[in-house]
Amino acid sequence: MDSNAVPTITHRETIRDVFTGDAAPVLTAQHCALIRHLRVIWLPIESGGPGIDFSQPFGQDNPTLATAMAILETNDEPLAARLVAELGLLVAPYVGAGAALAPGRYALPADVAAELASAEAGITPDGQFDFSAQHAALLKGFNWTVVDAAMVAYVLEEDTETWPMPYVDGKYPYGECSYFQIDMARVLGEPYALDDNGDMVGDADKDERLENLHYQTLTALQVFLVHATPPAQ
Repeated sequence: MDSNAVPTITHRETIRDVFTGDAAPVLTAQHCALIRHLRVIWLPIESGGPGIDFSQPFGQDNPTLATAMAILETNDEPLAARLVAELGLLVAPYVGAGAALAPGRYALPADVAAELASAEAGITPDGQFDFSAQHAALLKGFNWTVVDAAMVAYVLEEDTETWPMPYVDGKYPYGECSYFQIDMARVLGEPYALDDNGDMVGDADKDERLENLHYQTLTALQVFLVHATPPAQ
């Protein structure tokens, strides 16, 4: 099979089964191995937010199923397809509660560092990123959009290879406020000051600092996926 091709009907049925079945997938060491190779993208919806690349989850030059089978060291393509599909349900809880990463400086894969490099990304010239406690808190506070049983039908109608991967809600990335800095400040434990009427006091410097931190969550998520310690299996 050409691993760059649209998933076969067998794989589409596998994806449908994963997202419409009664039993939720349970995280395994195989899933964790795949998660370390996932690649992130920025979805420019409203304020924007990071997510997993839904057309090429393991990177532009890495055909999905062939790459998954190489990572898993298996020739079982249906198994690889099921495990990749299950990542669509497992990544959000993995980042939000399951795995952990201590603050520190971490290296990014060279291809990823080159692709993500920008003034907003926070990547050093040698491909490192300073992952902070603030980044960790924001990743834990992400408001994820995860494909459900109703949405998966639309995913499977796509004419190109599409995997039902989760992404952060660009309008409400950390809570219920479209002015996302309010939710960010709450998550970080540094809420905006209120005046005597209970209205928020504007703070342009804080707005800018939090906005810059928000854009860095793209790199922070990639670093987390590559380096985080999985929960005990």
